[in-house]
Amino acid sequence: MSDKQKFDGYASKYDEWFMVNEHLFTSELRLFKKVLGDINGKKLLSVGCGSG
Repeated sequence: MSDKQKFDGYASKYDEWFMVNEHLFTSELRLFKKVLGDINGKKLLSVGCGSG
C-alpha cells in the first residue's frame, strides 16, 4: 500500500472526528483566536490543515 493510499484512508476518519467532536473543534478555534489576537488585515499561513 502506498503512502498516498494510507493517508487517503484516514481522510474520512479525520473529517468524521470533527463532526463527532464539534465541541473540541470549537474549543480549538477559540484558543487560536485568543493566541493569535486580531488577524484582520494580516497575512496568515495555514499549513497541513484539513483532509484535502
